[in-house]
Amino acid sequence: MKKVFKTAAFLLAMGLMTSTFTSCGEDDGTDEVTPGEELASKVDFTGLTAIANADGTIDIVGEISADKKLKSFVLVNTETNAETVLGEKNATTKEKDENGNKTFVMTVTSSKVPVGIYQFKIKEGVKKPMESSVIGERYSFELGYGSKSDLGSYVSVVNSKSYQQAEVEADATIAANVEFVLSDNGLKPASQAKNAQEGKVNYGKYAKSAIFSGTIITSTGCIATYELKENADGKNGTMSGIIMKSSNILTIKPADGITLTK
Repeated sequence: MKKVFKTAAFLLAMGLMTSTFTSCGEDDGTDEVTPGEELASKVDFTGLTAIANADGTIDIVGEISADKKLKSFVLVNTETNAETVLGEKNATTKEKDENGNKTFVMTVTSSKVPVGIYQFKIKEGVKKPMESSVIGERYSFELGYGSKSDLGSYVSVVNSKSYQQAEVEADATIAANVEFVLSDNGLKPASQAKNAQEGKVNYGKYAKSAIFSGTIITSTGCIATYELKENADGKNGTMSGIIMKSSNILTIKPADGITLTK
């Protein structure tokens, strides 16, 4: 009987040891963090800036910080799954605040990333990589190409909408959101529209912009690609592309040398 109890005790002890080691192995660096907003409490992106270029690309530069060592930091194109490395693997420095809390910082440098729909994928001491919320979106809306159109040729790319001249003149809020007007020569700043030049409308908040071939940049922190297609009837058409806007994840500003005009 003693032999039976000794054997049972031995097996129980071994079972506890196995359980303990397994548990430690699973807990070591496996913090459960769900994708999305919870990531912001772990990782600080406020040190990042996307420099908007005239050729429809961005340069992402700056620093990110976290309370754990950042193992990898990549930009993932959600449409193609292509990944761009934004920070070198394990290229982090450790700092301490006045309370002794550790902060890990990674320097980020990337150039000529096409405007697109992206997520940040981060591995920071966890087995399962975390992803940020989506940055960028596709847009498409109809607009008027001719004088007989029922659609307007005043456009707000930020709001993905077109307006008629009467709507713009009657509502200051709409006027403040109009960035461009479609003319015979293509897009131009809304402040160059005839009614604006006559002093009838004051284009304000979104008035400053820069227009390039297939790319637009605005003073409110956005860069967008665009394509204009006229319908066969010569009255209406569409404007479409991808837009990236400043957010709490990424700040967008024009590259040096790009002048935003009214």
